[in-house]
Amino acid sequence: MKYLKWINKNVSDKSGKTALILGATGSFGAFISKALAYKGCNIIIAARSIDRLNLLKKEIMAINDKISIDILVVDLFSIKSVDSLIEDISNITIDYFISTAGVYQLPSSKTLDNLEVHFETNYFSQAYILEYFVSNKKNTKLIFMSSISYRFNKIDYDNIESIGIKNKTKIYARSKRLLLNHLCYYKKRGYNIEIPHPGISPTNLFFGKNKGFKGIIKYITFPLMKLIFQNPSKCALGVLYSIDHNTKYMMQIGPRGLFKIWGYPHIYKLHKCVLNDKEHDKLLEKYNLILDNVKNKEKII
Repeated sequence: MKYLKWINKNVSDKSGKTALILGATGSFGAFISKALAYKGCNIIIAARSIDRLNLLKKEIMAINDKISIDILVVDLFSIKSVDSLIEDISNITIDYFISTAGVYQLPSSKTLDNLEVHFETNYFSQAYILEYFVSNKKNTKLIFMSSISYRFNKIDYDNIESIGIKNKTKIYARSKRLLLNHLCYYKKRGYNIEIPHPGISPTNLFFGKNKGFKGIIKYITFPLMKLIFQNPSKCALGVLYSIDHNTKYMMQIGPRGLFKIWGYPHIYKLHKCVLNDKEHDKLLEKYNLILDNVKNKEKII
């Protein structure tokens, strides 16, 4: 496993602790799961694909077969599925909740809850999980992977799902900014939350379902990105650093290098575009309206 020297220096022994990793089968989540297992942490891995989860479990066991490794299947396209996850963990003590989940470059479509796919996956379902933890498991440290893209697009409260926008990068950036602002609302109020960002790294997140686009990514963009940007494992170190470090409100952990996209983890200020309290309240109002609609549709079904 990569970066063992750094991990031994910056991540304390986690024997007896339990971490739930959402998006565990992705490039970031898999590395984080293995690193925590190496440090003796019990692991709960959660993602959409049971096959990929089983494969990851075998890989984790090869690193440390003395820990507990549990699997939870969850689909962030559905609040009903998220509710099943919440029910499964309701009686479990979770020391660290870590989310690296996200989608990018998917075709414009609706989820099972009739919400825009990037909006629900990157923001709404994760905000729903956040609300559960801050209400029911206040001793859990919450770590949600962010993105530097949040700085580049404003939130339109008349179109919070970014319906009709064709630019997937803009839709992705807005969804990540929504989650960041939701997290900052609670971080300001003293909850144990960290919002590290990885910089830029070539991961499967860049692969959409458009065959032509995938070809361009695979044979042109990806090779170039691998030359320019750091690998996913190094990008994931910021999440591991967040486990044993607490930052103040408006501070964030990310790469220390030029443009904050290269290098080992470092603490610095969030961009000033993070919402103020009045706008936070507007966001929560919108979130609750959408949640009521989703729950009411579930009752009808």
